[in-house]
Amino acid sequence: MGYMMHHAIVFDSWDDKVTQKAVDKAKELGMTVLGPSPQGINGHSSAMICPDGSKEGWHESKVGDETRDAFVEWAKTLAYPDGSGALHWVEICFGGDEPDLNTRVIRFYGQGGFKEEE
Repeated sequence: MGYMMHHAIVFDSWDDKVTQKAVDKAKELGMTVLGPSPQGINGHSSAMICPDGSKEGWHESKVGDETRDAFVEWAKTLAYPDGSGALHWVEICFGGDEPDLNTRVIRFYGQGGFKEEE
């Protein structure tokens, strides 16, 4: 059996080359990606790695978790030595069978560095 819980990663950069690099990496890992968006204010463009659609506990969910982990580890390598970086991202969890329990931020990277749910 299993239950639904959606995981997605949204990312953004002021450097459209960095956004495209992240899109390319996600696709290389076999992820479904929407974007990148056209550049908005201050030249930012965004994209989203879509949920894998499988139920928690299924083999496909485990593969999705591992693939998201691989993307996050790759994204961490883009940070500058001072901890800042051009690619900001957030992994969110939402919806599914228990949206009140499932909706939360799992981990993120921004100007303050990397943070993960405790």
